[in-house]
Amino acid sequence: MTDFNTIFPDWSLKIDEISNNVYQFTAINKTGSQVEFTDSDYDTGKKRILGEIFDLEIQISKEINKLIFDTFSILLDGNLIKDKKYESEIFGSWIIRLKNRRIILDGKESILSLEKKKGLLSTDWIDLKSIQIRDGLKYQDIEMIINEI
Repeated sequence: MTDFNTIFPDWSLKIDEISNNVYQFTAINKTGSQVEFTDSDYDTGKKRILGEIFDLEIQISKEINKLIFDTFSILLDGNLIKDKKYESEIFGSWIIRLKNRRIILDGKESILSLEKKKGLLSTDWIDLKSIQIRDGLKYQDIEMIINEI
């Protein structure tokens, strides 16, 4: 699960089949925090472990905006991304440009937005979805935005 180690380099993941089609998912970070559960569906468990660790990291991370930027950058196929830029000196604001859409995080206002071009030749953008990340961004919010693309 290469996405896991790329998004969460401080975490180690162990997946054991403890019974026929029953999997034990255990993730431990360098500081000793641990997420552990069992699941009878391997693919669902992989998604769940990513989600639970992201949700924990978003609560304890000192660089939340960078975590969100890195997560989107990794989960979106490199071929989809046309351009991306992280601005640590502008409150951690960032933008990821895709073909006709873009994902923006306004670091000062803590708003994550998905926008689409108003028209093929237009320079105007229409807001499709906005999330106030101070209210508690979850991994499922990231998946929802990616599914809208």
